[in-house]
Amino acid sequence: MQQDLADTHWRHPYDDDEDDGFQSSVGEIIREFGKKAILLISRILDEMPDTPEKWGVAFAVGATCCIGRSMSEIAAMLGVTRALISHRAVEFCRRYELPPSPYMKANL
Repeated sequence: MQQDLADTHWRHPYDDDEDDGFQSSVGEIIREFGKKAILLISRILDEMPDTPEKWGVAFAVGATCCIGRSMSEIAAMLGVTRALISHRAVEFCRRYELPPSPYMKANL
């Protein structure tokens, strides 16, 4: 009986069925934070020397330095294979349990 009372009279504030704007504002805050984090990571990557590791991380996180550039183009510039850069990107995503960025194939 006690359990039934708790189930019917107690609700967690985040479990509200009605949208009071709280959940949508949290979503907006998270999106804004994500955008700023990517910009910060992109600026840090811009300061690093060009290596397959740098570009692997850049492609993995979707850094702005990758816009309009392909892994093949970067690999040719570095004198390495595209597969090496791709491997570094996949390795980074797996290590930190990240989903693939838009620059990567979805099947990790």
